Amino acid sequence: DAVGAFQEDDGLAALCLQEAPLLCRRLGRQLLGVGDVADEVLRDRRHLADDGVVVIVATVRALKMNGGVAKKDLTAGENVDAVRAGSVNLRRHIENVKKFGVPLAVAVNHFIADTDAEIEAVREYCKTHGVEAFKCTHWAHGGAGIEDLAKHVAALADKESAQFKPLYGEDLSLWDKVKTIARE
Repeated sequence: DAVGAFQEDDGLAALCLQEAPLLCRRLGRQLLGVGDVADEVLRDRRHLADDGVVVIVATVRALKMNGGVAKKDLTAGENVDAVRAGSVNLRRHIENVKKFGVPLAVAVNHFIADTDAEIEAVREYCKTHGVEAFKCTHWAHGGAGIEDLAKHVAALADKESAQFKPLYGEDLSLWDKVKTIARE
């Protein structure tokens, strides 16, 4: 999963993961999770978190796999039940982000095999967890394909409702940090 942290900047939502390559090198990882961004990037730059927004990027394909569909069967047709079953994984990501006190949205990267009913199932699921989800078709429509998401992120940032709180204090030992992350 990909997570983007956004910041309000002169009325525009700006992607604030320019620190990601440095962080990846520092941590020896290729991918960032929300915990890495929040605890390693935002902690050092609290001004980014105060009016920040997190965007969780999901795909129907990934949700179907989490719902039990084999990789070879992902494009076999609509499977709303598998999307709903796999959304439990998405719920966990939503819960994790909420622990940091930062508002969030879900971007559903749309693929040709995704059906309207599957996208709607993701939207409904997210809505029951207090989060808006947006169908993103930027691969086909450029910026216009994510305009609704961008407007929503900017509106969330304008509210300045983020109350960023790290999961653990900086003074904890590495072992205690790992235990906190495992339990939270």
